[in-house]
Amino acid sequence: GDILITAPLVVVGGDAVIITGSEGFFGEGNGDSGGITIAADRIVLNGSIDASTQTRGRAGSIVLRGGELDMRSDPDAFGVASIASETTGEGPAGSILLDMSRGMQIAGIVSTETFGAGPGGDVTLRAPSIVIAPGGSVSAESYDSGAAGRIAIEGGAVRIDGGRIESAAFADGAAGSATLRGTRIEVVNGGRIDVSTEAGGRGGQIDVQASEAILVSGANASRSSSVLSSTAGTGDAGGILLDAPVVAILDGGRVSASSEPGAAGVAGGVRIRAGAFTLGGASAARVESSTAGAGAGGNVSIGADAIVIDANGLVAATSAGAGAAGAVELAAAGALAIDGGSVLTSAFDEGRGGDVLLRGADIALTGGASVLAQSLG
Repeated sequence: GDILITAPLVVVGGDAVIITGSEGFFGEGNGDSGGITIAADRIVLNGSIDASTQTRGRAGSIVLRGGELDMRSDPDAFGVASIASETTGEGPAGSILLDMSRGMQIAGIVSTETFGAGPGGDVTLRAPSIVIAPGGSVSAESYDSGAAGRIAIEGGAVRIDGGRIESAAFADGAAGSATLRGTRIEVVNGGRIDVSTEAGGRGGQIDVQASEAILVSGANASRSSSVLSSTAGTGDAGGILLDAPVVAILDGGRVSASSEPGAAGVAGGVRIRAGAFTLGGASAARVESSTAGAGAGGNVSIGADAIVIDANGLVAATSAGAGAAGAVELAAAGALAIDGGSVLTSAFDEGRGGDVLLRGADIALTGGASVLAQSLG
């Protein structure tokens, strides 16, 4: 059966669990797992909510709906705050929907996983304000032939502040896509959007669109703020799209699509569309596509009304393996200014280097700027 909880305030403590499941002997059975719904003006989640299936039946969906969600682990309790849906059989995992009218802060784990032939469930977060804080993650992963679910973030202000959004394929099932929509979307303080494939499954697309601005900036003690797509296997990686009136990659921020050493899969491309695009800041920031294996690298395309790349900015497409490097294209309807920054394509091994194309109404290369297309193999 289903579980339904309604109240003005719902608190799930650090040692509390809410669980539904469909179990069978060696995956036999067709029964569906029940769903879990919590409706409240304020939800505080320190414990765990889990829906799963081990059979051909469906896992139940998990829905949290209300005004405000505060999700964080209790340091005095065992485990972490989590919302999880999974399948280990042929049945599909359930979806997860977090729908708040005021806002949510995620400092725990929200995940759907498939360990079998059944597909993983989709994850949707919807609120005027969404913060994925340090220790917070939203993920959809596949460890078998079932495809991972899709991740959709729909908000006003979306801030990935040291937390992570991840989709990964570790076997033949495809990774899911990660789609973000908002007025202003920030990936800061070591925050990360990361979609990858480690084996034969296809990587998912990263699609980030904002009505005002997109910012990728800064770092924490262990990593830079990043938007990443990669393949380490035979599956092709997905592409990256950033689209907003203002797009800024600053102060160590990184946007990268890669085919890793030993991989045969093709790297995805990087495409940025903006009114104003800025790359650089106080420390090295870069937009890049690379290959270090047999798979080809992807193209990097930046189109904007105005493009500014300062001394700490790098746009690159490189090959350090047998795969060909992608091309780099910068197209500005107005001014294209490279002030000490670098735009390059390079081939360091047997792979062919890519082309560099700059277009603009007014192009200025100053401050020791470099534009290179080179082969060093």
